[in-house]
Amino acid sequence: MLLAAGSWPYPWPNDGLRVMRVATFAQTLGMAKKFALAAFRTQFVLGQPLNEWYAIATAVKDAGLPREAMDAPFDPDIKELLRANTDHAIDHGVFGVPTVAVGGRLFWGDATGAANSERIDSVRRLLGPEEDIVTELSAPMRAAVDETLPAVRQLVEDLLASSQSERAQKGG
Repeated sequence: MLLAAGSWPYPWPNDGLRVMRVATFAQTLGMAKKFALAAFRTQFVLGQPLNEWYAIATAVKDAGLPREAMDAPFDPDIKELLRANTDHAIDHGVFGVPTVAVGGRLFWGDATGAANSERIDSVRRLLGPEEDIVTELSAPMRAAVDETLPAVRQLVEDLLASSQSERAQKGG
């Protein structure tokens, strides 16, 4: 199971700069996907805010990264690589987080509130053949998307079912 029932971390939103530098370090080791999944679980299943060192350490350990990952936020080369990654994302139309690229379209913002069902329906319609899912991604990100596509599809289905259940309970 990709994500289990969990809780939002406090504070939310929180400062993700340190954890993004650790994620960038993981990218250099070819472990970006493992770390991203571990970080998501830490923050949204365990409810540990990734602006805290203990939470970052949890994600590092769960992803199987070496201890040196905890030094990444201070590494000038990692800082520069994160800047380059950020510039690449901006050049491709990303202007905030969370942003998900599906079928050449960007979806921005959290998936809560009234727009939740609309976003999920849009993403669901766009989830087609794997080669059409994401077009303008770097090689490591494309590989991560390819590897996680079945889990993403299941997550979208689960979110859609949850949204429909909530509407039914509210009588809408």
